[in-house]
Amino acid sequence: MSVDFVFPVYDDQELVLRLIADLRQLYPDANLICVSDGAIENPEFVEQCDRASVNLIQTSQRLKLPEFGGLWLERLLSCALEHSQAETIIRTEGDTRFWRTFSNIPDADIAGNLGFRYGFRFARGGCVALKRSAIAQILNSELLRDSEYCNNPKYSYQRYGKFRYPDEEYDQAPLLLGDLVLGHVAYQLELSIEQWNEVNIRFRGALAPIHNYAATHPHR
Repeated sequence: MSVDFVFPVYDDQELVLRLIADLRQLYPDANLICVSDGAIENPEFVEQCDRASVNLIQTSQRLKLPEFGGLWLERLLSCALEHSQAETIIRTEGDTRFWRTFSNIPDADIAGNLGFRYGFRFARGGCVALKRSAIAQILNSELLRDSEYCNNPKYSYQRYGKFRYPDEEYDQAPLLLGDLVLGHVAYQLELSIEQWNEVNIRFRGALAPIHNYAATHPHR
């Protein structure tokens, strides 16, 4: 099964390096595409990405903020299409752990651990499989540029407020809730979306035993 991986990096560089180590052990030939959300001023991180043959895409502007709406996702997915030729690209995050290779990926445009809100299904972040054709359709539609997603409380959350971990600094500033934005765009485009039983996402609940899954999220 040929897959590539795309993931962002901001202030979670240590977690991203752990993610890279997981992926390189399980998928040594996969193309790993890491997209910064703003400039990376850590030469050691850049060097370790280079050692692991990670395609690090450095950008100058932070976009995962409510005022930019879906532009953060648009940039992430555009980089995925540009730097990967795989038919399936897995969008993941630094605090996801990978324990084994996947035995199966559902034959759907989008697959993941599903949630339901505002009348549509969405795949929770952490580990989401997207078909290359679905990414192209999403980007070509330009729906991620819709002003509906800008400064809309429906599509933002207080990551470092209500959802912060004890060791993290408190901050009420909202961040984009990209999972819901992607889900709403997929709903409008009538893309197929299926449950992926090899992935377990539990933000505030106890994770199921990891041996039951190929990927679990989140892990600090």
